[in-house]
Amino acid sequence: MLPRRAPLEPRQLQLQQCMSTTWRLLGIISDMATNYIEILFYSIDSALTPDTIAGSTKYTELPAEAKSTLDQFHLFLQSQIHLSATLTSRPSDSLDKISKDTVELSKRLSTLNDALGRDTKVIEALQGKVGQELKQADSAGRIIEAYSNTSQANFLYAGNNSAGQ
Repeated sequence: MLPRRAPLEPRQLQLQQCMSTTWRLLGIISDMATNYIEILFYSIDSALTPDTIAGSTKYTELPAEAKSTLDQFHLFLQSQIHLSATLTSRPSDSLDKISKDTVELSKRLSTLNDALGRDTKVIEALQGKVGQELKQADSAGRIIEAYSNTSQANFLYAGNNSAGQ
């Protein structure tokens, strides 16, 4: 049976999370590089194959299309090297700050989503109540209107035709 590991301290946990994030980013970058290489080399003229270009072929002997593709690939590699240097040169304090900021922003987002959910429910309840009140007001208005029309008609039919005089 393996011995139990001691729980990680908060600092170690943060470093582990930062390293995990960095490795995921590097994996994404690696996938992007692989895709880029495939796109570059499949876009080269089909006449350029390992049979037509030997390992000893000089850059100056390559066709213009192959040179252009290699130049693009060189620029891509340089940008990846620069990105790697930038990521590894950051002090761990800035990575810790980024990690803390991410956690804090996630908490704030969760809190805001909860508040918006509660507010949405309150608004829906108010809309229901307002709709119900409007229906009741409409019914009351119709009853009042019908009653007033009936009162006038009863008054006129009773023989008091004072309205016509």
